[in-house]
Amino acid sequence: MKYSRQFINEGGTVQEGFLKLAKKDSQNRTISTGTHKVQLLSDEVGTRINFSTKQREEVVWFHLKDVSSGELLKYAIPTKGREEKPHYLLQKLGVLPEKSIVSLTYTKIEGSFRGFIKVELENDTEIAPDESGSCPDIVSTERYCS
Repeated sequence: MKYSRQFINEGGTVQEGFLKLAKKDSQNRTISTGTHKVQLLSDEVGTRINFSTKQREEVVWFHLKDVSSGELLKYAIPTKGREEKPHYLLQKLGVLPEKSIVSLTYTKIEGSFRGFIKVELENDTEIAPDESGSCPDIVSTERYCS
């Protein structure tokens, strides 16, 4: 593995794992993997293959750090959601500054096979108001917005 190690050392990057918020159980139902407390490090535009459509799609890759383990992770969010509008997670996470700490949890919609990712901002995160002076939608109370 001499040559592989040489390329790894020259690259100087640490391989990130993928944040997995949900998984399939033995009956092929989607279930949560629990709440994940992560720090937002950076984001970048990229592409991936959509597993449902098998088509390439534009995504924003969020680079994260698991607060409890220190593990570096990444999570892809499509740029477009339903009806070609910006994806709801992009609207929630995209307004937060780098180093923000959030809790992410897959939540199943009662009576449905669908679910969504619940985003909770941690108490010690401060968010600056936008250009109009108002707080982003993710901020439920003014105490987070300075």
